[in-house]
Amino acid sequence: MKHRHKRNLKKLFGFTLTELLIVIAIIGILLSVTMVGFRSYKAKARDSERKTDLVSMQSGLESFYTINKEYPNPNILVSNHLSL
Repeated sequence: MKHRHKRNLKKLFGFTLTELLIVIAIIGILLSVTMVGFRSYKAKARDSERKTDLVSMQSGLESFYTINKEYPNPNILVSNHLSL
């Protein structure tokens, strides 16, 4: 009778080490999968922003060409940027 009572008390106190290790392993696997997905999401967002910036630059250069009938001199742009 005492032996059965001790076994029931043991089950009430918590999880076994094996159960905890399995849960920790599952959490680790889920986190690694999530991080990979999150990194690819961030990379796609950066790429999208870069594409938008390039389209904006293209539009600005085309506007400059329409007004001045020539594209800006890249040497002047670099020297002006460096003097700031």
